[in-house]
Amino acid sequence: MKTSLIFITCIAFFLSPFYNYGQREKKRTYKIWIESNVKDIKYKGRLIKLKDSSIVISFLEDKVLEIPVKEIDKLKFRRKGSIGMGAGVGAATGIVVGIISGLADGDDPPPEYFFDFSYTAEEKAGGAAVSLGILGAATGSVIGSLKKKFKINGLQENYNRLRPELIKYQSD
Repeated sequence: MKTSLIFITCIAFFLSPFYNYGQREKKRTYKIWIESNVKDIKYKGRLIKLKDSSIVISFLEDKVLEIPVKEIDKLKFRRKGSIGMGAGVGAATGIVVGIISGLADGDDPPPEYFFDFSYTAEEKAGGAAVSLGILGAATGSVIGSLKKKFKINGLQENYNRLRPELIKYQSD
């Protein structure tokens, strides 16, 4: 019974990346943070358009702002929902690893003393799944919160050099 449970868990874990295979891929949405070098102002929104000498962003869902390249110090991007996705993947990974390691460790021998603790494989699997699931969710959310950074320094040359890479962060 334990062997078949471990086998099914491993198969499900390794086949999960192929779940969306063949389905239409959705356009990824990114959030943008812009640090200005002229004013001590930070902008947050969605990248709408990359122009020759400016960037157009949308914020508060209905307001549009065009920022000249000469006023941009840094651009930061993060995929929308990446923190939750990272937490979910981390928790799932921790739970699976906890279950497998707890079941693989097997049952403890019966206790010799009154205060001697012994656990069944299922109890070990449950405890390990909970603790590693929490740890995995925390780690995944930290990894998901990381932002991709681009340094412009108000220079048109830097913007022109980075522009082909910035196009993928643009919303449709």
